[in-house]
Amino acid sequence: LITRWFMPGYDEVFVKFYVMFQEGFKNQRSDGAGMHFLVVCGNNINDSRSCWGKPAIVPNGADYFYAGLDPEEVNLPTLQPLSFYTYWPGMTCCYGNVQFQPSPKVALVTGQWQEVVFHIKLNTPGQSDGLQEVWLNGVKKLSQQNMRWRTTTDLRLNEVRFDNYMPGGPQTQYLWVDDITVWRP
Repeated sequence: LITRWFMPGYDEVFVKFYVMFQEGFKNQRSDGAGMHFLVVCGNNINDSRSCWGKPAIVPNGADYFYAGLDPEEVNLPTLQPLSFYTYWPGMTCCYGNVQFQPSPKVALVTGQWQEVVFHIKLNTPGQSDGLQEVWLNGVKKLSQQNMRWRTTTDLRLNEVRFDNYMPGGPQTQYLWVDDITVWRP
């Protein structure tokens, strides 16, 4: 777990990093899901951990949001394309909603460095003008527009967390993250 807060936070950030998964990396958990990799959290400015410990809880627009980036949650022995795993007030049901890459999908690969850029822009309270998007090796692969992340400006982008959460994996596995840069336009 690597986490970094930048309180009170911002309305828009870019997160750029390089990642390499070991040769033969298997995206398999004992519960049948894939790993949780990266999240950019929206914590309330009065609680730097309001995004933590919220599985199956739909945000209300003032408490938190979770902009996650994971390999597609498919229990397969190979890495899959990146997908969004997101908690926001307009989501359906309870666990994070997943948005998959459109075709042609580009899967993550093992044994080589890949550049990832994750961009999140918060909405103006009362409007659905937020977004999240991701580039892999310079090519935009995912974009979700018209998002309503929050109902108050007390909720901001203020934490980057590499969870690398994969309990019950089939073997000890490694991934490397390098040259992490967070900036705002």
